[in-house]
Amino acid sequence: MSTLTVKDLVNHIRSVSNLTIYDSNKLANIVLKFFVDTLANGNAIKLRGLGTFDIKTIKARKNINPTGEEILLPKRKKIIFKPAKSLNISVQKTKKKGTNAVTLQR
Repeated sequence: MSTLTVKDLVNHIRSVSNLTIYDSNKLANIVLKFFVDTLANGNAIKLRGLGTFDIKTIKARKNINPTGEEILLPKRKKIIFKPAKSLNISVQKTKKKGTNAVTLQR
């Protein structure tokens, strides 16, 4: 199993389009910045066939650290991802390591 990096995304954009490596990099960074800014503003991102990125607020709570001291963990925000049904089905159908069986619906 491998991890997809921004470089992999840029190379893929370049391979399926007529864009230069510079323009492919610029496009990938524009899209990623849009995602980051959207989530940072508290908005969800729904991508059909992929899933939903959303923000969940975790309320403040008391906890005990390893020394036994009670500490207060402040309220915080957490990014959650709920995969689309079609993505779950595609992942379950994938049997071999490294296969690219995911296709997004349009």
